[in-house]
Amino acid sequence: EIDGVFQRNPRQSDAAPPWALKGAAEPLPTDDPIASWVSVASFLGKEALADGAAVDATAAFRAAFASGSRTIYVPFGVDEVRGNLEIPPTVQRIVGMNSTIRWLPSGASQAVDDPKKGLFRTHNTAAPLLIEKLFFSCPAGRHVAIEHSSSAALVLRDIVGMGTIFERDADG
Repeated sequence: EIDGVFQRNPRQSDAAPPWALKGAAEPLPTDDPIASWVSVASFLGKEALADGAAVDATAAFRAAFASGSRTIYVPFGVDEVRGNLEIPPTVQRIVGMNSTIRWLPSGASQAVDDPKKGLFRTHNTAAPLLIEKLFFSCPAGRHVAIEHSSSAALVLRDIVGMGTIFERDADG
């Protein structure tokens, strides 16, 4: 929110300039206690966590999403993904810790199961979905990072992409 006019460091005025836009509040999901959050890393093998290298985390993401938790978090690091990931209606928040999700080719195929579909795919959600603090990387070319096909709100915060299209509304 713009609450004044600045020129370099000094404040010139406490009044917002006439061109300042008033934004609507983000429709956010209900906060969950951190103790109820589920980590994608909890579904990775111990050998994957030991060396700190990027690992294929496709199955770990799918298991975390299927856990029933409303909040899924991705610890800092690089996770490789080799398939599309369906986000079920139970998931309302995906919190990265400035984490990187990198799509890699799966054998001779493209970087995702269906490169015309998003890596993260949402549909049939009734509550808003918040996705924040993630870096999407697709060395194999431009693909959709998030495909949203729900009437519920999708809120993206602090999302960075390289070789990706951030979001596509599948309905339009």
